[in-house]
Amino acid sequence: MIVQVIETLSTSSHIEPWAARAAGLVFAQYFWFRHCFLLTTQQGEAVQQLVVSMLSDKKLEVQDLAAASLSGGLILMTRKRKEKFVLFSNHIGSLLRRQPGAISSPCCCRFWLWLLA
Repeated sequence: MIVQVIETLSTSSHIEPWAARAAGLVFAQYFWFRHCFLLTTQQGEAVQQLVVSMLSDKKLEVQDLAAASLSGGLILMTRKRKEKFVLFSNHIGSLLRRQPGAISSPCCCRFWLWLLA
C-alpha cells in the first residue's frame, strides 16, 4: 500500500493544474508525519526527493508548500537521513554560491540559505 501511495504522489507532482500539485504536497506532508516510522530508507528518500523536486516548480505557491513540507520533514528524519540530506544540501549550497542563478526559484534559494546558515 505504501508503494502505491508513493507512486501516486510521484504522479501528482507532474499534473498540470498547480492546485493539484499543491494538494499532493499537502497529502505528502500528512503521509510523511503519520507513516515515516513505517517507511524503508528508499521509500523515505523517494518522498524527500519528490518534495525537493517541487522546490523548483514554476508556481510560487507550490514552492512555498514544498519548502514547508521539507522543513517539517527534517524534524522527523533519522540521524542517518539527516546526514545524507546535509551532504546534499551542502552540494546545492555550493552550487548556489558559484552560480547564483542556477536555481532560480526565490523560495528554493531562501530555503537552502536558511538551511545552510
